[in-house]
Amino acid sequence: MKKIEYLTVKNRTKSYRIPFYIIKGAQPGKRLMLIAGQHGVEWIGIEVIRRLFLQINPVQLAGTIYAVPVANPMAVSLGEQHFLFNQKEKQLSKHPAWLVRKHCYNMNRVWPGKKDGTILEQAAYLIWKRGVINCDILIDFHCYSRNNPHSVYVTPDTIDIGRVLNLGFLADHSGNPQMHKALSHIAMRYGIKSLVVEFSGSKEIIEEEVLAGIKATYNLMSYLKMISIPLVKPKKQYLLDTKKTKNILVRAPQNGFVVHHKSLLEKVSKGDIICEIFNLEYGKITGHVKSPINGVITHRRYINLVKKNEVVAAVADMPQV
Repeated sequence: MKKIEYLTVKNRTKSYRIPFYIIKGAQPGKRLMLIAGQHGVEWIGIEVIRRLFLQINPVQLAGTIYAVPVANPMAVSLGEQHFLFNQKEKQLSKHPAWLVRKHCYNMNRVWPGKKDGTILEQAAYLIWKRGVINCDILIDFHCYSRNNPHSVYVTPDTIDIGRVLNLGFLADHSGNPQMHKALSHIAMRYGIKSLVVEFSGSKEIIEEEVLAGIKATYNLMSYLKMISIPLVKPKKQYLLDTKKTKNILVRAPQNGFVVHHKSLLEKVSKGDIICEIFNLEYGKITGHVKSPINGVITHRRYINLVKKNEVVAAVADMPQV
């Protein structure tokens, strides 16, 4: 059985419908929840879920898939990272003091929501009650900039599941206090195995990232014995521990164009040239940027034009697991 339900939230002036996908397999099995679109400029996960819903055949599925492609239609429809409730607050958002209370507008900080709360809290409450609380495993799709490789945020309890996804590197965020009100952390407190996938690239749908997300989800479903396809065995991956790992930012020594010599997740040694700076005035390379430590490239500036002291790369001393 495959169907779409709609969860409705509203404020004083407008109502929004949140699509809720259900694929119920012909055989019993695990219950997997996929969610995307908590933030309005993170679109890759939305496309991953849309395609998976079209592709998966319930007859060949054991278990149930719940999926919410657009959890926050308020922000997605506006193309804004967060949904601000009125124009005055949108102006306030440009003021540094707003950063102190921005969690009020970040959907990923209001879980498990409130039935009679703000429109974001209503959305979180309905999704929580209809899907999250009924699942065994939760994957929360997000995106960050193209400067970073795709990755999977895990805890010590979910590293093995994270490795099955075979996406970039793993990041243990269990010690990050900013994440303690996030959906994945709240769900873990209820005994739901939860992971966060961060795709590379926001405000765009990048085909290679979409395909990587679909492949990762199918491999997880194989691991959970929800579908009968060969399991791609997890390869060794780097693990970034937010409490222990050194992740050193490397900055441009001058203005110019960045010419990169290393790829994301490429291993480097201390003193290796990561990139060079092409001087526009003299038409030649006039600056070299070297790795400060032995490690792995975790950030590579996507926009080549750079100003002095802007970050051009980051190197982390991550172990492999």
